[in-house]
Amino acid sequence: MARNWAITIGINGYRYLQRLNYAKRDADSVRQFFIDELKFEQVYHFSKDAAPIPQDYGPDLDAVPTCTTLRRFFRTRFEKPFLREGDNLWCFCADLQN
Repeated sequence: MARNWAITIGINGYRYLQRLNYAKRDADSVRQFFIDELKFEQVYHFSKDAAPIPQDYGPDLDAVPTCTTLRRFFRTRFEKPFLREGDNLWCFCADLQN
């Protein structure tokens, strides 16, 4: 049976850009929808106050959505194949101006 995985990212504040009002909230809501309604296998959530992300091996990853954090996550998560044929990986990034 196919599994559903997701990555959600909510960033309200960027350096040198106008602050966003609802990006973090929108990503939090989509994360909960994936978990509660769609019963996703795993949702990796990145936002300012998100809980650390457990790894298959090694220490948990910081979930603050910086370039360094996201690069480290993608490098470690995709280092070894974890998706099987038929699996889905959804990505949601809330960073649009409202």
